[in-house]
Amino acid sequence: MTDTHATFDDLTEALDALAARDFAILTAADYPAFEGWENVGEYDPNIEAMVVRRSSDWIVSVAPMLFNNRILLSRTDEYPLHWVAGWCYDKGPAAPLAAIAWNPDTDREPAGYKKVAADSRKDQR
Repeated sequence: MTDTHATFDDLTEALDALAARDFAILTAADYPAFEGWENVGEYDPNIEAMVVRRSSDWIVSVAPMLFNNRILLSRTDEYPLHWVAGWCYDKGPAAPLAAIAWNPDTDREPAGYKKVAADSRKDQR
């Protein structure tokens, strides 16, 4: 009888492969830049997420979660210890694409999310 149960390492490897596929668009860093924002497109092991772009005030990143992907918004001076807002997306390229298209200076939320994980900004903008 063959053991068909996946180990934790097998699941972790599979999730990493899915994230690499879904997040490949972010490593190019050739997506449109917004005034005052720098395109980053680099993985940050401190938060286990891809940093999409940063400004003097904010950092936008995309993190693979167990059942979804999440866009995170962090204040530059609090990064990487704290994020102030997060939006959940289905697994796949939706979160990376929404993060690329989102300008936090002009839009309060990214497009197409399933739910708001948290938003401690209140109406500060």
